[in-house]
Amino acid sequence: MTHALEPDLEAGSLDSATMHDLFTLAVRLYTHQMYPQSARVMQFLLRHDPARPHYHRALGKAFHAQGQHEQALQAYARAVKLGMPDADVHFYIGQCLIFMRRYDLAAQALERCMALARSGPQAGDALLQRARMLFDRVQVMASRAARAVNPPVLSKETR
Repeated sequence: MTHALEPDLEAGSLDSATMHDLFTLAVRLYTHQMYPQSARVMQFLLRHDPARPHYHRALGKAFHAQGQHEQALQAYARAVKLGMPDADVHFYIGQCLIFMRRYDLAAQALERCMALARSGPQAGDALLQRARMLFDRVQVMASRAARAVNPPVLSKETR
């Protein structure tokens, strides 16, 4: 099925101004909480230029906002693989992993976020504080999850 937004275009046939306009549209749709529509525009853009890490990050955010954490995680991972150094991507990865109850990996992503936030080109105290707070919560959640899976064994004396 072809959407009105998706004319029959060859890969790479969009000029940079059109790509920019479509990216701006996707961001506006996201801002107006039109997440499925934003994701569709980003997927369209990625079919034409899959090497742009910020397209993958934007697609990840649209999936993330819809609660599609596995798809969001895949998009964020592609952004990182393509060289996106932004600390916020690792923060979003950590959030997705928390929703997926993969606490150890979430803690690793948040540690990476904090390291980048401290030293990266967009070093930011606000992101660092949010990541630290979420990291601390992940530690508690991981501990609780471990206790739920492996409850302490009571001896006969304590029963």
